[in-house]
Amino acid sequence: MKTRFFSSAIFALLFISMISASLFAAEPPARKKLHDAFYNDMTTTPEQYEQLFQDALKEAEKTPAGVTKNVNLAWCYYLMSRICGNAGDKKRAEKLGDTAYDYADDARDEIENAETILIYTNAIAQNCTVKSFWYMMSQGIRVSGLAKDVLKHNPRCVSAMYLRDAQNIYAPAPFYDYKEGIKCMKAILDDPNAEFEPFDLFDVNISLAYALINTKQKAEAAPYLAEAAKIYPDNKTLHELMEQIK
Repeated sequence: MKTRFFSSAIFALLFISMISASLFAAEPPARKKLHDAFYNDMTTTPEQYEQLFQDALKEAEKTPAGVTKNVNLAWCYYLMSRICGNAGDKKRAEKLGDTAYDYADDARDEIENAETILIYTNAIAQNCTVKSFWYMMSQGIRVSGLAKDVLKHNPRCVSAMYLRDAQNIYAPAPFYDYKEGIKCMKAILDDPNAEFEPFDLFDVNISLAYALINTKQKAEAAPYLAEAAKIYPDNKTLHELMEQIK
């Protein structure tokens, strides 16, 4: 297996896509349920997460062997790693993240396209949140460059734009730059060619609001939180940020 930073614990695709196609347009049903449940974390129990994860794995295992199967499995393990990380189970999150990385690495070995590079980049970004500081420092610096590689294949991919720019907001001190992060997130929202999935729009609005709150611009953050609430109203981070602007 070849050895090929961004998000914090508070936060923090289906086949070969053409430039004009959304990477998530055909996200498998069970995986989509797990994906949506990850964001609606105030209304999903640990038991429900586990069942959704197992359902998504079973669905992915039915995919014919090859790039698509590896990508499907990588996304399942990546999502569950984020769920466990948010729940404080860093040990399991790290194990799941490693598995996501391995499947993504295999997919990328077979073919490099927007989809395989994106899940590979997400796996590294997630591992930066649960592994050692030294892992974060050595691997996190790769995330922005890899995200730019995704955009070479699909310039409209908001998930890649977000990975490219989010470290401005979520990098540890002294590396973060809220001012630049705010500028970048607004630019993504204003990009007429950007292809937003619901979670993309949620992530960008939440991150923009988070950066504005941390720069003492609470009133300016409110509209972005309101937009995020239209997408995933039962998100814990959303409610925590809404409390901060009262």
